[in-house]
Amino acid sequence: LEVFVPAEDGRFVSELHEDDGVTTRREQGRHWHTTFVLERSGATLTLRGTVAGSGFDEFRREAFRVVVRGAAPKRASLDGGALPLEGSAVEFPNRAEDFELRLEL
Repeated sequence: LEVFVPAEDGRFVSELHEDDGVTTRREQGRHWHTTFVLERSGATLTLRGTVAGSGFDEFRREAFRVVVRGAAPKRASLDGGALPLEGSAVEFPNRAEDFELRLEL
């Protein structure tokens, strides 16, 4: 995922839809729908992911890699625990679970 640092404080929403890409089982709930809410408050960015759906057999994602554009984060935490930075990126395990990623700019 690429996160572009907003120029000013605010709240921004985007969505990710994941399904098998072949069948219509999504219509029966066989998918993952992640709503991302990015909030900037001063030098803090918070990215929350909230997941809905019942999944699908072909699901293979095991992690998110978040690359920050527009500023270099100094610290990162995931669900309250420290997370190592890889330059301007962080990676963390995620198999369709809710999360909160906090970045200090």
